[in-house]
Amino acid sequence: MPPLVGGAGPQQDAAAGDLGEVLDGVMASLHETHSRGWLGLRLPSFPVLDGKLCGLRGLMLLGAGPGVGKPHLPLQLGLDALSEQGAGLVYLSLEMSKDELGLRLLAMASDLAYRRLRLGDQGLKPVEGLKLNDADRQRLGKGLSQLNTLKPRIRLHGSADIGSMSADGGAPSRWYAPLASMVEDAKSSMGVSRALVVVDNLQAIAVESPHGRPWASDMDRDRVVIEGLTRLQHDTGDAVLVVSEVTKGNFKEADTQAAILGTGRNAYRAYAVMLLKRRDGEDGRVDLMIDKGRDGMIRGKVELEWDAEYTRLRESDGQRA
Repeated sequence: MPPLVGGAGPQQDAAAGDLGEVLDGVMASLHETHSRGWLGLRLPSFPVLDGKLCGLRGLMLLGAGPGVGKPHLPLQLGLDALSEQGAGLVYLSLEMSKDELGLRLLAMASDLAYRRLRLGDQGLKPVEGLKLNDADRQRLGKGLSQLNTLKPRIRLHGSADIGSMSADGGAPSRWYAPLASMVEDAKSSMGVSRALVVVDNLQAIAVESPHGRPWASDMDRDRVVIEGLTRLQHDTGDAVLVVSEVTKGNFKEADTQAAILGTGRNAYRAYAVMLLKRRDGEDGRVDLMIDKGRDGMIRGKVELEWDAEYTRLRESDGQRA
């Protein structure tokens, strides 16, 4: 793999690359992973996916077409990751506002359809300003209580917080530095040692080319963007899940990493590449295809379905047998 743009260059330490030091590090990591029995952030609500990935870790890409669940699944995985003590969720949205993210989280936690939560039941008279029946009001109360418990370990940054970033002429991939600062500041304020960082989405990342000139090509832009995201993951040490659109022709057949919108370079640096696609002829059911996985990840399909209220995805019961 070629060095990242803007890297420090070859190490000058005479001991760098010494096999003995490498093996010492490998053995230390084995003691750690054997004691934990797992590698990444656990996903108790998604046991099949959890087993295939051995937890969320590294740089991951999640691709999907419109209307499949692209905003829902990352938020659900983020809530799931909070089951681990000392873990946080940092959501960086380049398209939605913090209020939109908060509404989606509240709908999930309350088991209320997003539209029902947003508009209420128009056939009811408002009670304390809300047009919800007693059952829905109880659900909303439980959802608020759950999120109030979790909120010290959740940080949401909307599009207005992020804006565009600049690629320095000497080190273009350093455009990610403001994002890394946001993540580290969030972890410090939450008092957590690690986090799931969600970047939504890849195509909305606005990076101005060096010296104000237009990008020479889409490949040049994609290279700088994906290298910056790779460095974001390396520098923070956190699991980074990047949401991506898929090419128009792959809305229904997003099976492989070639479906990720871009020049093709985007998928190569990722630890895992996952794609959401509708299951043909089965309304409310989708497949999560793991097309690429490093470091012990298992490729394959995870069957998902929407619950009755369409507030969240869950794994199909049949594959857990």
